[in-house]
Amino acid sequence: MTRKKVKLTLITNDVARRETYKKRKKQMLKKVEELNTLYGIEACAIVYGHNDLDRARVLAIPLGEWGVQRVVEKLGIMPELERSKKMVNQAGFIGQRILKGNEQVTKLMKDNREKDQSPILSLLNTTKKRIFLRRWNSTINRFTTNNHIC
Repeated sequence: MTRKKVKLTLITNDVARRETYKKRKKQMLKKVEELNTLYGIEACAIVYGHNDLDRARVLAIPLGEWGVQRVVEKLGIMPELERSKKMVNQAGFIGQRILKGNEQVTKLMKDNREKDQSPILSLLNTTKKRIFLRRWNSTINRFTTNNHIC
């Protein structure tokens, strides 16, 4: 069974919104745990909840509050340049995607131009060959008739 594309809009039905929030939160936290386990890195997710009960506490999984505090301190100690080297906000991400898309379009346009021109060039080459062969044949004919070679 295929998944259908999810529209990124606010879910108006409160029950459906809460259930979807719980499922997505669980999936996201599982991914963070996998990052910790597989790659041995200190990764954490800080989740502010959907309802008032969740907002009262910050969910810091899987490192716990002390682990999160340690990660945040490491981030604070890092130089600004190193900290923001690979960070991208939405505008930056979209800008990068647009540049990449423009490069792909330019490359495809160049390829299409070459493909469109190749039949013309081959036709020109064929025409040039025919002209050369006609001239060559006429030269040979003149040579043979002038020298009476049969």
